[in-house]
Amino acid sequence: MNALLIVGFALSHIVLVAPCLAGLPPPPKTLAELVPWSELIVVGTLSEVSEESREGLTNGHGILHVSKPLWGQVDPGAQLRLEWSTLSDFRTGPTHASRANVEGLWLLQDEPDGTVRALEPDGFQVISQLEAVQMILQQRLRARISPYAIGAVLEIGLRNASLDTLVVPGIRVETPCLVLDPAIYLSVSTWGGEGLRPKQSRLRHDSRVLPLTVPPGEDRLLRVQLTDVYPLVDRKDYGLRLFIPGSGDTLSMRVHVNP
Repeated sequence: MNALLIVGFALSHIVLVAPCLAGLPPPPKTLAELVPWSELIVVGTLSEVSEESREGLTNGHGILHVSKPLWGQVDPGAQLRLEWSTLSDFRTGPTHASRANVEGLWLLQDEPDGTVRALEPDGFQVISQLEAVQMILQQRLRARISPYAIGAVLEIGLRNASLDTLVVPGIRVETPCLVLDPAIYLSVSTWGGEGLRPKQSRLRHDSRVLPLTVPPGEDRLLRVQLTDVYPLVDRKDYGLRLFIPGSGDTLSMRVHVNP
């Protein structure tokens, strides 16, 4: 009887704890992860903050007064409506509301309705991080696996923060095929380092691919489903290396295949 009671007690605790673990928020993001994928980056001050919590979700909004644009199409003096949503139970760090009337760096995403959004709490950075943000903005090439897409959608971005037009060898996506200028190097390997061969005729090099041209202050984003090009398996990790002449150093990254 005692053994049965012990087993029952243990099972009851497993049932209670498991849902909490499943609902944990994602870990904080670093500047190196946030800056390359932010559509607007500004120095600004938040005011007129309002929040409402209902059914475990906190929604808030305020007016962000832009004092200095760092990236994106926004003018000094602009007033942006900033909105945010977060799970109420996981607001363990500083909230956006607590940053009211404090000048800082805001890493933002544009919304179709004209508002902007910033992750809480990492979408706000203290002003002392300004130099670090400006250094990351100088990096031309970035890539990631889209976190919300099935498979392994590779997003390749070219950002031009200089005053001169950026011209690099071209990439053309002809779903399910990928066509590269011969000067571009792309490889995918198993996590153990064994190189993978592309699927038949899915990856080719062609000198007739037009160059990619990025004017000053603009961005170019390409997307390709890597599972169309390489024989990748769901829930497994792979390594990817990409080099585009004129865009900086060779980029190395982990690829995870989402089921």
